[in-house]
Amino acid sequence: MNQPDAYKLLSDEMAAYRALRYGELAELVGPPKVRIVRGVDSTEYAVEVIVRWRNGERGELLVEGWIAANDCGPLHRLDESFIVPVC
Repeated sequence: MNQPDAYKLLSDEMAAYRALRYGELAELVGPPKVRIVRGVDSTEYAVEVIVRWRNGERGELLVEGWIAANDCGPLHRLDESFIVPVC
């Protein structure tokens, strides 16, 4: 895993979620969304993002993202998360 590349890919993916409003994120509560992305060195990465209620329904939202290389090597997962307050 190219860690700087993976961090950048995960950060870019999470930035798209950070740009959403509370109501838009609330509609995404549910199973994880998984996307395959390719790094600058052509390594494939699986990016998984889950949006869930932090302290019960209709409260704060927790958005968590992970990235792992799809190269059958040792599993290295990087993660990032943020909380969206009720508006």
